[in-house]
Amino acid sequence: MAVTSGLTETALPLAAVDGGMPARVYEAFKRQYLQTEAQCAAQGIGFVPFVVEAEGGFGTSALAVMSQFADDAGRLGYADRDGRAAQLKERVAVVLQQQNAAALLARAPRARAYPTPAASDAAAWAAAACPPLRGSAQAA
Repeated sequence: MAVTSGLTETALPLAAVDGGMPARVYEAFKRQYLQTEAQCAAQGIGFVPFVVEAEGGFGTSALAVMSQFADDAGRLGYADRDGRAAQLKERVAVVLQQQNAAALLARAPRARAYPTPAASDAAAWAAAACPPLRGSAQAA
């Protein structure tokens, strides 16, 4: 699975014309990058780039894969094809948003020890005003 965004500087003009274009462009990139598709074909392996957009869109190949899964589930006697396809798209979207949230949290600035800069300054002055601890290098 690869994730792209239609909101990047290079993708935004494409997305303005066609909302699905950024995912299709990234699919083409994934096929060509390091000749991945050609190398897979030479080994008898099919290569299908599964591209989703961070904002919720799906690439053409990803939709085709999910449609095949829905068809297969329907043949096995599960819920109707459209219901399964919608459920699968929803699950992928939820996992994507969970990972987006985890990435944002990992990059978020850490909470400060003090709620305001003034409180931090006050704590620093208070610590500076305390007499040195016994046995510390400053006491010597």
